[in-house]
Amino acid sequence: MSLNLLIFVSYLSTCVWSRYQSIVFLSYGVSASRIGLLKSIGYLVKLFSAPAWAALSDVKFDPVNCLIFCYVVGILTIYTLWHLLLDDNKTPFAILILLRIVRSSVGAVSNLTDSLIFETTKNDKVKGYGRSRMWGSLAWGAGSIVGGYLIDKAGLGIVFPFTIFWNGCTILALVCFKNCGRASKRGTKMDNNKLENSKNKQPGVRHIVNEIKKLLLVNDEIRAFCICIVLNGFVMTLADSLLPLQIEALKGSRQFSGMTTLVSILGGLPVFYHSKAIYLRFGPWWMIRVGSLILSFRLLILATIFNLADLNYILVVQLLHGITFALVYTSSTEYLQRAVKNGNLSSSISTLINTLYFTVGQGVGNVFWGHLYEFFGRANEAYVFGALIIAVNVWLFRGSQKDVMKRKVPEEVGIDVV
Repeated sequence: MSLNLLIFVSYLSTCVWSRYQSIVFLSYGVSASRIGLLKSIGYLVKLFSAPAWAALSDVKFDPVNCLIFCYVVGILTIYTLWHLLLDDNKTPFAILILLRIVRSSVGAVSNLTDSLIFETTKNDKVKGYGRSRMWGSLAWGAGSIVGGYLIDKAGLGIVFPFTIFWNGCTILALVCFKNCGRASKRGTKMDNNKLENSKNKQPGVRHIVNEIKKLLLVNDEIRAFCICIVLNGFVMTLADSLLPLQIEALKGSRQFSGMTTLVSILGGLPVFYHSKAIYLRFGPWWMIRVGSLILSFRLLILATIFNLADLNYILVVQLLHGITFALVYTSSTEYLQRAVKNGNLSSSISTLINTLYFTVGQGVGNVFWGHLYEFFGRANEAYVFGALIIAVNVWLFRGSQKDVMKRKVPEEVGIDVV
């Protein structure tokens, strides 16, 4: 079983539900305020459950079994939710909250998948993390287009069978990946000696938590880098939150909304493909600074073109979205995963990155930008404000010119924080 195929199927299984769950709930009579509450509960549960799954994966040295369990529970919750919403009797909101808690508690699949990608590719001198991770982005774009088309043709109810089917395919792919020998412990081709040493040490959850604390507290440059990740996630979600609202206002179809996602992903593919070479040539700080500047430029363009009320301009600008995300996310993964050379913390580091970017950055951003949009009544001012925030971010950290990992330092050299 190819790693790239596994990644493609995995991301395809989550994209449609992630993109369209809000309008699905609306179509079944759940109010907007309750949908917001469900999302907030989901973010809160993931804030605690994702690190727990990561620690379990690192302790057991095997993210594959954790992923299989998460997908099985995910299928059960989606199936239950589907039949409850189809029921003529109105489903109590408390039941929806309970299902949201259960689903979010196993929502660590992206963290564990990223860990699996990194561990499988980290010894590859050419391909690296980004070249495999781009298949997840391709799946996200393809799923957005296909999901939007199916919804326009068959209605919002198609989201449930689509999600269940591809979750099942992902479980099958994980089993094949593991049984075919491509996924040894933690998905990597560790030699027997290293694996035996890892088993003998048997680091516990407390050890892993302490290592993450040291990573954030001991090194100023790593802490500054983490702040940049949060700010990029916070500002990146601005366009993600407001673009769908503007497309709806301009009478755009859901298929067009999916097309904007696909175009943004296509823009980032060259960066993903060459991310290892870019990282080794320029270093992580260069990548995150350039990504931040492109994000600022993109938001300023969006603040201008919507005065023209032409949807076609959006597709062109969305190419910059993919470039920004690819630069920021691949640099973050390569940098922080290699920052600690002692211990087996791959899943925990992936969870840290996801938590900083998505849960903290985008979680807070979704609330903040939504209120700002309501305050101004349009998105232009929010876009300008977001562009200023990310530009100030680049200026504040302009002094962080020295990369912890120099361009020509061997990849296996990292920061010993033990």
